[in-house]
Amino acid sequence: MFSNYPFFVFLYFNVYSIACNCN
Repeated sequence: MFSNYPFFVFLYFNVYSIACNCN
């Protein structure tokens, strides 16, 4: 699970960025 940590961080940041752009 921790081995995919960077991927989850990138995915979360990507979704968060899109959400900010929608607002």
